[in-house]
Amino acid sequence: MRVGRIVARMVLPAVAGLAVLLAGVPAAAPAWAHSRLLGTNPADGTTVTSPVAAVRLTFDELVRADLSTVVVEDANQRRYADGPVQVLDHEMSQPVHPLGSGDYRVAWRAISADGHPVQGEFRFSVALPPGQEPAPPVQPAPPVEAAPVGATTTTPAGPDRRWWWVGGAVALVAVAAGLIRVRHGRAARTR
Repeated sequence: MRVGRIVARMVLPAVAGLAVLLAGVPAAAPAWAHSRLLGTNPADGTTVTSPVAAVRLTFDELVRADLSTVVVEDANQRRYADGPVQVLDHEMSQPVHPLGSGDYRVAWRAISADGHPVQGEFRFSVALPPGQEPAPPVQPAPPVEAAPVGATTTTPAGPDRRWWWVGGAVALVAVAAGLIRVRHGRAARTR
């Protein structure tokens, strides 16, 4: 009976402490998340029938201007950027030279507010009415590597903090188990 009380005195606080520790994990989850692309303008897979002055990407959280890139190119890998990427809060935009009718690929890379890069690409087409075709760009830019074809990816820039929480919980359980074992051994010797 005495061992049961000792175990109850040790296990219940340990379990309660673990519950309190783990209760804070969901609240901290947004800090672990990286920016997600919510939408683009022009939208992925659409055909635009009016001139495009800029390509816009909207994210679910703030993105940083430094090291964020947007590459807009046609089927011949001619680039259409007209100046640097502009970032304002959750929106990243790339002004472009006038786009003629055709298919375009946009490869982007954004730096989340937490410093982690996210990247992806999307495609759209332009179908301007006759007489609205712009003059071709004066000099095409040389091709450089952009984001790989496929879905949006996230590349961690450092250790994932959630593993510290898991490690702390495991350490807490190990300490509680060790204390129970030590107390249980003492109780058995004092009988």
